[in-house]
Amino acid sequence: MRSTLSFITAILVLSLTFNVLAFEAGEAKVQALEKGQRAPFSGMLFPTEMAVKLGLKVERLEKHLTLDVDREKRFCQAQLEFGERLLQLETNRRDNEIEILRTQIADQQEMLDDPIPWYKTWTFGLVVGVVSSVLLVAASAALAFSFN
Repeated sequence: MRSTLSFITAILVLSLTFNVLAFEAGEAKVQALEKGQRAPFSGMLFPTEMAVKLGLKVERLEKHLTLDVDREKRFCQAQLEFGERLLQLETNRRDNEIEILRTQIADQQEMLDDPIPWYKTWTFGLVVGVVSSVLLVAASAALAFSFN
């Protein structure tokens, strides 16, 4: 029973192997042979164990291929999403910079359109401070001179 089951499994795996290996050659032919029996067609003869190993290897490689393709798809999708997010962040940053520059331009234009009165400038404050200091020193010197 066990050998019959292994034989059927080997035939199924062997048919899968030949289908994969001889894809362009057309449909694979599988025929069970006994020792000393003449082959019904020309081709390659594999022991059952070798056919099973080849079939398992093909299945494993197909699974690896599927996993590799899925992994690469996910990686490419992640790269695409990262690039889109990076582009969006860069666009937002540039938009913010443009808005700041527009605000600065509007402020400077407002300053040009509506000039500061002369008594609110820093030079007026400096002149008043210097003159006040000189007058204070002169007044204190005059008072000191008048008491002597």
